[in-house]
Amino acid sequence: LPQELYRHLKMDLDLRPSTPTLEGCAWVSGRPVRVMGIDPYSEADFRPYLVGHPDHVRPLVTTPFGVLMSVSTAERLHLAVGIPGVLRNTGADRLSEKTYLPLTVVDLLARTHGALKAGLEDVVVMDIAWAQQLLKRDGKLSAIELRLEADKLERLRGALPTSTALINLEQEGLLSSSLGQLACSGGRAFGWLALAVGLSLIANTFTFLNVQRRITVSSLRLLGVTPSSLLAVALLEAMWLGLLGSMLGVLLGTGGAYGLVTIATAEGIERIRPSLPTMLQVGQWLGLGCGASLLACWGAAREVSQTPPLIHRAT
Repeated sequence: LPQELYRHLKMDLDLRPSTPTLEGCAWVSGRPVRVMGIDPYSEADFRPYLVGHPDHVRPLVTTPFGVLMSVSTAERLHLAVGIPGVLRNTGADRLSEKTYLPLTVVDLLARTHGALKAGLEDVVVMDIAWAQQLLKRDGKLSAIELRLEADKLERLRGALPTSTALINLEQEGLLSSSLGQLACSGGRAFGWLALAVGLSLIANTFTFLNVQRRITVSSLRLLGVTPSSLLAVALLEAMWLGLLGSMLGVLLGTGGAYGLVTIATAEGIERIRPSLPTMLQVGQWLGLGCGASLLACWGAAREVSQTPPLIHRAT
């Protein structure tokens, strides 16, 4: 959006409260971050937690490339208030278009919790004028946020250029939530389908092994091994193989997801913080894998335990 549009809406049409934002990707201390340029004076009406302490509003505006960030982001970037850093724009593929700039942490944002804390991870907040210089988008805005009464909407629609979209943030949030739930449901369905295929493969594999081991199992029965002992050995083997397979699946799945998210973040496609699964999640996955293995091989294990002793005579 052109920056003049914000001035026209606020000054000429008196559409208030309103605040401009500019978003982009950059690098700090060798790590990708999301840059959020704001107007500290008007942002307080929308997201006061982004402005920080009132005494630091003036330094944020006057300090060249001064930034605010959460405590966890500062710890991860090894920065603190007053400690200088290096800020680099993503630039293009050519090294000549990448600009390295000095960074100063003006203040740390207050500690938050839940979804707000996750949303501020790897985010650096700076004055919109400095953000325009960093991202090389002079005179441009990503969005203009307004909080208006219903009677002012028609006046707003008449003032917007044809290339501008008017979005209801409340409806947008509901749509994003619905799409997220749909994606989670699809992921779960695909996971259960993969588990069903895995159960079939495990059952077929153990059935084939029973055929190969029939003579060995018959000899063990002839030596006095009880059916319950054979059943316990078969189930123990299935549990160990299920545990090893589940561990391999967890490592490959976590590594692949972590790598894809890191690549997407580094290329500026999306700002997602890659995270590792918790111990509880890993335990649930391993337990599910072992349980599925025992369930799949139960029929084959019972078949092994019922193998009769056979005597093979030499001819």
